[in-house]
Amino acid sequence: MDSHYLIPLISAVIYIPLLLVITLNRPWQKQHKLFITYLVAVTLWSLSTFILRSDFLIEYKLLLFRVVICISVWWVVQLYYFARSFLNLSGGWGIRFGYASLVIFITLAALGYIPPGITFSDGEVSPTYGWWFIVYVIPLIILAGLGVYSLGQRLRTLTDPGERNKIAYLIGAIGVLVIFGFAGITPLASGYPLSHIGAALSACILTYAVIKHELLSINAVLRRGLG
Repeated sequence: MDSHYLIPLISAVIYIPLLLVITLNRPWQKQHKLFITYLVAVTLWSLSTFILRSDFLIEYKLLLFRVVICISVWWVVQLYYFARSFLNLSGGWGIRFGYASLVIFITLAALGYIPPGITFSDGEVSPTYGWWFIVYVIPLIILAGLGVYSLGQRLRTLTDPGERNKIAYLIGAIGVLVIFGFAGITPLASGYPLSHIGAALSACILTYAVIKHELLSINAVLRRGLG
């Protein structure tokens, strides 16, 4: 098994303990629910990419690719929603825009318009690029920009070191996802799963922030278990 399949699987494996610990912690607040939804989405994204890049279900590779890209839009929307909630901000137009983009993208994928085709060889997946790629990328750029901007504005106004650390780690996790994510969906990646390397690094940052800086409130026993 080469790195084309292994990296997405490793990314999912890193996220699963964090997902289990946050899920087991009760009671859930809104931030917990949104973070759990994000973790579910990003874990499914990594697992579905693992299946896509494997030799399983060869005849369904185009369908699997459509599932993967739809889930990738979903986890971006959920991460943005969590960031807004973490800042105690209302959903705003960004949330409505994100979910509307997700619904439109899923609809176009279900109708078979995006992408029109892919090539698959030895774990490398290359879609047929076209107008659909713009529809895919623009919402991701807008939500990533809005999220980082909102967190950056809050970081500038905070004086409490603990709160500044939380925001800084969250910005770091999102920044890693943005850099590796956009590199991974361009032809420059040559089919290599760069996005999932970013996802694995982001999972490590988020896990450290939860353990050391209480990014989310979880009890001490679960925090030690996660550590």
